[in-house]
Amino acid sequence: MNSLIIKRGLKNVETFKSLSKRLARTDKIVPKLPKKEKNPIKNISSSIKLVPNKQSYEIKIQEPITFAKQCETSPVLSKILEEEKNNEIQADAFLGYAVEQSDKNEDIDWSQAMNYVKAAEQQFPIAQKDLTEIMSKPGVKPTYNFASIVNHSPTLQRLVDLGTKISKWEENDYMDMALGLDFDKDIAPRIHFLVDHGIPPHDLGHIFTENPELFNQDMDDLHVRINYLVHKKFSKDQISQILHLSDSKWLNFKAVEIDARLGFILQLFNLDNDPVRYVASKCPELILWSGTPTQLENNHLALSKFMDFDKYEMRIILTKCPKIFMQQDTDYIQDRFDILYHDMGYERELIVHFASSMNGDLLKMRARLKLLQKLNKAQVDPTKPNYVSPEAFALYNDVKFCENVAKIPIDLYNKFMQTV
Repeated sequence: MNSLIIKRGLKNVETFKSLSKRLARTDKIVPKLPKKEKNPIKNISSSIKLVPNKQSYEIKIQEPITFAKQCETSPVLSKILEEEKNNEIQADAFLGYAVEQSDKNEDIDWSQAMNYVKAAEQQFPIAQKDLTEIMSKPGVKPTYNFASIVNHSPTLQRLVDLGTKISKWEENDYMDMALGLDFDKDIAPRIHFLVDHGIPPHDLGHIFTENPELFNQDMDDLHVRINYLVHKKFSKDQISQILHLSDSKWLNFKAVEIDARLGFILQLFNLDNDPVRYVASKCPELILWSGTPTQLENNHLALSKFMDFDKYEMRIILTKCPKIFMQQDTDYIQDRFDILYHDMGYERELIVHFASSMNGDLLKMRARLKLLQKLNKAQVDPTKPNYVSPEAFALYNDVKFCENVAKIPIDLYNKFMQTV
C-alpha cells in the first residue's frame, strides 16, 4: 500500500515537471518601461519660451507682435496705404505735366503753377496729417510715458508680452528704471531665478507688475537671501510659497533684516522654529509688514491683555489666521471680538478655533446678530441643533448664510439688511 502511494506521488511530480516545461517560455520577458518624457517646452508668452537643455532651461525669444508690426500686415491698412501711394504717383505725374507746360514759356506764371497744385490736390487727394490732431493723441505729446516708446523698445515689448502691466510702473515712478533695463542682463536672469525656485512661468508677468523693485536688487543679493532661507531649514515648497504669496517682495529685504523680524516674532509668541517657518510661508506679508514690530506688538498686547487670550491660544490664532495681527488699529480686533464673545456668546475656545471670524465684516456681523436673535436662531452651542459656527456667522456670503444658517429667502434677508 505504501509503495503504491509513493509511486502515485512520483507520478504526480513527473506530471508537474512536464507541465512546467510546456508552460515555460524560452524567450525572456522584458517589461516595458514607460518612456521617460523629456522636460517639456514651457511657453512663458507668445514670444518667450523656456526650452530644456542639459542643466536647466534656456530662454528662446521670438520677436513679439507689436502694434506697429500688426499694422504692416493689416489688409485694411495696406489697402489705404496703396491708395495713398497711387494718389501720390498720379499727383506727381499731373504736376510733371504742368512743369513741362511751364518750361515752354520763358517766364514762369506762379499763379498758374499754384492752380495746377490745387487741381492736383483736389483730383488726387493725399492724406494730410494735421499737427494739432496728431499732438492731441495719447502718447504722442512729449510727456515721457511708456505708451509713446513701448513700440521702440524690445525689452519693454517682451515685458508686456510676459503680462507685465508697465502702466502700473509708470504710476509708481519706475519709468527711469524700466528704460534702463536690458532683457539679457536684467530680465532673463530673474526669469531663470524665479522659475528655478518654483514660480510658475505664467505668474511672472504678475510678479513683475507688483514688484518692479526686484530689478533694483543685485542678483548676488537675491541668491544670498534664498540661501539664508535654506540655511534656516525652510523647505523648497516653503520658499516657493514665500516668493509666490509675497509677489517676490520678500527678496527686496536684506537677509539680516528678515532674520531680525523672524526672531522678533519667535520671541513675541514664544514659538519654536517650525511654527515660525510655517507662519512665514503661510503669511509672508506679516513678516514684511510695515507695522512689524510696533503695531504687531500692540495687537498682540490687545489680544492677550484686553481680550484675555493666553499664550497657547495666541499661538493658535497666529497659525490659523496671521492677518488678524496685521490690523492698523487694535479697535478693529476688539470690536469683532465683542460681537462674537459678548453679544453672540461664543466660548473663547470656539473663537480661537475659528480665529478668522475676527476678520469678518463688522456691519454685517451686527446685522446678522439682530436677524438671528429675531428668528431665535442664535445658537452657539455646538452640542445643540441648529448650531451656528463663528465662521458661518461672520464669513459666509449672503446666499450661503441664508441657505444654511438663517434659512430664509435672500430677498427677505436683503430687505432686513436695509432696515438696520
